[in-house]
Amino acid sequence: MARNTRLSALSILFSLVAACAGSSSSSGTSPAVVTDTLGVQFSVSCSGLYCSLTSNDPNVVPTSCDGANGTDTFVLVWARILTVHVLNVPTSGTIQVNAAEPGHPVVCASDTDCYSPGFISAGDGATYACQSGLCQATQMCSGGVCQTPPALTTNDVITLCQADIPWPKSCPYITSQLFANRLVEVAASCGANTYCASVPSDCRQPTAAAAADGGQPATLGVDAAL
Repeated sequence: MARNTRLSALSILFSLVAACAGSSSSSGTSPAVVTDTLGVQFSVSCSGLYCSLTSNDPNVVPTSCDGANGTDTFVLVWARILTVHVLNVPTSGTIQVNAAEPGHPVVCASDTDCYSPGFISAGDGATYACQSGLCQATQMCSGGVCQTPPALTTNDVITLCQADIPWPKSCPYITSQLFANRLVEVAASCGANTYCASVPSDCRQPTAAAAADGGQPATLGVDAAL
């Protein structure tokens, strides 16, 4: 399969979980900040639609690279792996998350480092615990029906494979050398399946504190030739 076919297959849109609706849906132990795998801290601010994040590092700004008309914003995505994600918030229409946009897992030293909104709206929500240094869902609910999360999805694995890639400062992103290479690896591991049996060895592992390559931030390819 050609690379561009693999990349397009992985650029799947999935719904952004409705964000915490004020304090009524927020856990009393939820932190005011979350930290990504590069050590960048983000202040959390929730509205009725989503929880937006503001980087505490002035050199880290949201750049979605999706080309849409709107405002690029850091948000929390309550997937199997709690994620700091960049998306473009449109002036109107449905907010959607593209797996090919920049995103990093949220790291933790204890459960209190994981933003856990509980039930958000209409019986939908998730709870998180600190496992192997990452905030991972212990329960996910839809329509009031809750279950232990299944295996990692392709989107979760894409997030884990971005853990050591610096936030982009310019575009494009999906075709930058390192991210494009990681997407090919994800395609090889996951194929066209919704769930993945394994995570590429040079990506952050959900059952180990660091990636096989030591988890050091990558420096090659991210902003090359941009």
